[in-house]
Amino acid sequence: MKNMKIVKIFIALITLTLCCQSLFAQFPGSWDDLPNAPFLNNYKHDDIYFVTPDIGWVVNGPINVGDSGMIHKTTDGGLSWTRQFTVSKSRFRSVGFVDSLKGFVGNVGAGISSSVTDTNIFYKTLDGGDTWSVVQNLTGPRPKGICGLQVVNDTLLYAVGRLYGPSRFIRSNDGGDNWVSQDMSAYAGMLIDLYFWTPDSGIVVGGTTSGYSTSRGIVLFTSDGGLSWQVKHTTSSTGGTCWKIHFPSPNVGYVTWETISTPVIFLKTTDGGQNWQEKFFSNSSYETEAIGFVNDTVGWIGVRHDPSFQTTDGGDTWQQGFVGSFLNRFRFINDTLAYACGETVYKYSACYISGCTDPFALNYDSIVCFDDGSCITAVLGCTNNTATNYNPLANTTIANGGEYDNSFSTGEYFDGDQHLVFDADSTCIIKSAMFYADSINTITFELRDDNGIVLDDTTHIVIQGAQRLALNFQVPIGNDLQLGISTSNSGLYRNNSGADYPYNIGELVNITSSSAGNSYYYFYYDIEVETPCIIIPSEVNDQGINSDNKKLIQIKDILGQETNTKQNNILLYIYDDGTVEKKIIME
Repeated sequence: MKNMKIVKIFIALITLTLCCQSLFAQFPGSWDDLPNAPFLNNYKHDDIYFVTPDIGWVVNGPINVGDSGMIHKTTDGGLSWTRQFTVSKSRFRSVGFVDSLKGFVGNVGAGISSSVTDTNIFYKTLDGGDTWSVVQNLTGPRPKGICGLQVVNDTLLYAVGRLYGPSRFIRSNDGGDNWVSQDMSAYAGMLIDLYFWTPDSGIVVGGTTSGYSTSRGIVLFTSDGGLSWQVKHTTSSTGGTCWKIHFPSPNVGYVTWETISTPVIFLKTTDGGQNWQEKFFSNSSYETEAIGFVNDTVGWIGVRHDPSFQTTDGGDTWQQGFVGSFLNRFRFINDTLAYACGETVYKYSACYISGCTDPFALNYDSIVCFDDGSCITAVLGCTNNTATNYNPLANTTIANGGEYDNSFSTGEYFDGDQHLVFDADSTCIIKSAMFYADSINTITFELRDDNGIVLDDTTHIVIQGAQRLALNFQVPIGNDLQLGISTSNSGLYRNNSGADYPYNIGELVNITSSSAGNSYYYFYYDIEVETPCIIIPSEVNDQGINSDNKKLIQIKDILGQETNTKQNNILLYIYDDGTVEKKIIME
């Protein structure tokens, strides 16, 4: 049985056994860009925040002088977005919401670049983002900007800032009504991000100086809500700042190091932030920014100007090309759903339901996303033990096969006359198949022998798009039989690469190639094959009465047309008690 080509790779995040957990951890879920999300060409959205799986906000700043900072909102999981708020020459760097109504946005502040002149560092909404106001009630050494913001609970919020200094730690104990700023210049020259795992215990990260070229990355820890701080790590290299934090579990955490030097490193802790290891990322001068992990070992790093990187071994190795470019923040909503922002917004979906993912298997389950090896291969044959062609090894009388659809590789709508080549080990019926048409057309589909002589055919008017068409071809035993069309100019879809012959259908039909070679696949997708049972009935007399005293009222062929008794043909015998028998009366 040929498995369907699966483009997306999936990961299971919750498992029932340690063995399964080990297997699932190797298969990440899928990231998809949201086509209706706001897009910044070759630049980034700075932060994203969701209060529910569906309701969230994404923020960004200006690309060029004169541009505005913007806030967009979604209420349907990213399917659609509404621009809610703009401020000229403001760079919205951070966002956090207490609930679906109350939220805050931090501006990195004037002077960070020539395109940012807005001196208001904090904005607040009480109506889900419909209206915003400047936060005024902030005491202590005034920050010049806000880079990181965390909503710890509905009353406690923390923030830090900013890139290039000055370094400040800001706290609200009343849900954002009042804020107190704390000077952090004794510890760091700039602060970029923060993460608190309890109201009192957490870390802030940034750089040792306010000058990028002279700064080392620094990790500061507090256990008393920021009243006192301990240096937990300072990078061995200069020329950058620690940028973003993510803890996939209480003990394991990661921090990116945005740098202009090489080699590029990142930080990892396995003891809840008490000790940090510098781990190698690349010898290329990537500016690493966002970091996010779905579990302790599977995660992603975003880099400026380039697609992100993925690891499946806790950062020991990295491969590029799994999410979009310019990623600056990951937000994990739960263990199967996440969002990320960069050039646009990306959505992560993961599934932990295991089962059979082969659409041609007997026990295929469409909601399953991780194959556990339980698929039952179809063995086509007669399962009626009273039939003359009973096959005790068969487990189905109908099976499907070939390519499942046309998405497995490249292709095009084709006007030539080509066909599939197959062998049949037993007589059977090709009942139907899926076809993809470019436009409305009248097409005759043909079953031919190895010399191209037509054995059976049927004509359909096809419509544009995908459609399943009834064929009911009576297939004899034979080799190099052909499935094709009568003439050219059909406009049916064919794949011009990626075919993977042979395609076995129920251990009975074997599609071996195409008339144009083994790279091409022509016209017939998801082919449905049936093996009818051959039952030699009791004698039917001229009055249509059989030995069971059932009255035969009609005989039809497999196309539903009324007919008389014929030998060596599949016929439907319809009786007055409502029963129907499919029979072949042998010569």
